[in-house]
Amino acid sequence: MNDDWWLLVIIAIAATIFWNLHKNHQQYLAEKKVVDDEREKALARPAPPEIQRSIREFRAGTFEGEEASPLAYVGYRVGITKGLPISDRHIRLDYCYYMELPEGLPAKYDSWGKPATWRRFERTHSHLTMLANQRRPLNNYRHAVEHWDLDRNWFKAEFEPTAQRYRKYGYRE
Repeated sequence: MNDDWWLLVIIAIAATIFWNLHKNHQQYLAEKKVVDDEREKALARPAPPEIQRSIREFRAGTFEGEEASPLAYVGYRVGITKGLPISDRHIRLDYCYYMELPEGLPAKYDSWGKPATWRRFERTHSHLTMLANQRRPLNNYRHAVEHWDLDRNWFKAEFEPTAQRYRKYGYRE
């Protein structure tokens, strides 16, 4: 009879563990559906008119900038002379996080990954860091460096929590 009692305890413990795992999995699936729907809605947003214009200029080869990058594609520009106001730069960074990268960019941008993923967040953030750090020693880039630093900090604060949430539900690369 003692052997039967221990068997019942083991079965009860196993059933409790199984039930908790099942409940946690169901909760995970429900949360993932919310994240999937939110992400799909964000990915489906059309480009704002000013970004559409920048994309047309980029495709025509008349973009402003030193290099054909995802940020140049959406018309992101910093500095005093041809730079954009902070709100316009942020709109472009937001759109760049959620857009499909166009074909024809240099191969080094293939590593930016898919839209609205941890990789896209990380690559955009590190690109802004690289731009600022490359030109930080140059006095005539002082305002551009300030803009890149401001935008990088804003991008991190604005998108890191979202990117981490997306990564939790499988959107890594």
